Order: sequence, then structure tokens, then C-alpha cells
Amino acid sequence: MKENKGITLIALVITIIVLLILAGVSISMLVGENGIITKATEAKTQTNIGNIKENIQTDILSKQMESNRNILEKDVISILKKYGTIEYEEDRGTIKGITTKDGNEILLADIFEGELEFEGSPNEPDISGFNKENTYYVSWDLTSSPYQIKENTNLKGTEPEDWYDYTEGVNKWANVKTSGGENDCYWVWIPRYAYQVPDRESGGETINIKFLKGTTNKPIDGSNITISNDTVEGHWNVAPAF
Repeated sequence: MKENKGITLIALVITIIVLLILAGVSISMLVGENGIITKATEAKTQTNIGNIKENIQTDILSKQMESNRNILEKDVISILKKYGTIEYEEDRGTIKGITTKDGNEILLADIFEGELEFEGSPNEPDISGFNKENTYYVSWDLTSSPYQIKENTNLKGTEPEDWYDYTEGVNKWANVKTSGGENDCYWVWIPRYAYQVPDRESGGETINIKFLKGTTNKPIDGSNITISNDTVEGHWNVAPAF
């Protein structure tokens, strides 16, 4: 009589255990911390970051060649915006780098070496929220004595050439007037600025003013000042309203 051959239950269990172990090892090799898929994903990420860095550097180099190797901060900002969201340092003025659309961080220091030049003007007045019908430009005729106020052109008309002038030394603020309910209300825009308390011992009598870049404490003229925000003569301060 021919005997039937097979495996015992213990052998089957051992076989299954071995297969599970092998499967676990295979999965770990694929998707574990040092797995094939993980490393492949990391490699792809680094490749994408490298490509973005190279593209940014190419764009910056092209802009530098256009301007005799000088590049403005606004040009760098415009370039970086093409590749992600710009991130700033805590002082809100220095560009830290970008966060790409894939959530990867690229530091500006890894892309560009050197100082960025700044060319700009103080914060411009924003009249977008005013009713154009009952809001009027306000300016002064500085050639008359006393000064004559000009306030007959509403926002639907042409902006007067002498409406404001933030040129250093002129410092002519932008003003508008809103009319309604038998009341007139005047509004003024004062750009973000720093002021220096005069040192009276040195004979100083004039308060120095420097317009600042955006929301930073950096003067638009490229100079470097230290903001102390105290009452010590000769120190620079930023008005509390800013």
C-alpha cells in the first residue's frame, strides 16, 4: 500500500513564520527609514531642489549681466516668487529663502553670495478703500503765502502732481479729505520712518529722519542704523505707531 506524503502542522507553521519574517524584511528594505523607496524619494527631492537652485542661480546671473553684475533686492524677490513662497528672517527685512510648492526649504545663502542692493521709495499711500466720489486729493500751493489748500479733485479725477513728495528733505505727506454727513475728515499717510533725537551737547537742533524699507528697520538709502527706541539723545527710534 502506497503511503501519502505531506508536511506536518509544525513544519507549516515554521514555514509561515519564515515567510512573514522575509516579508517584513522586504517591506523594511522598501519603505523603511533607509529603504529603497525612501531613499529614492529623498533622491528625487534633492534632485528637484538642486534643479530649482540651479534655475534661480541662472535667473540671478542673467539679471546681474543686464545690470553690470549688480542686482537689486526687488529683482531677487521677483525671481524667488517664481519658485516658491519667500520666507524672511525675524527682523522681517532680511530674505531667509523660499519654501517651494512641494514644501521644501531653500536658503538664499545657498544660492546667492553677496549684498543685495535696494532701490525704492517709502511706502506709497493706499487709497483703494476710499469712496472715489466723496474723497478728494489734498495738496498745498507752496508758492503762495499763506499756503493755499487745493482739495477740489476727487479720486475719480487725475492725481495732482504735487499731491505728495517723499523725497528726503522734502517730506511732503499724502493727504485726502472725505466728505459726508456735513462733515469733512482729513487723512494723512506717514511712511514708516526712524528719527534721531538731536544731541544738544553737540549743538544739534534738527531731528533727523530716515524712511524705512517696507516693514523693516532698514533705511531705503542703504545706510545702517541701530534702532534703540529710547529717549537718549543721538539714538535712532521708530515711531510707536509703526
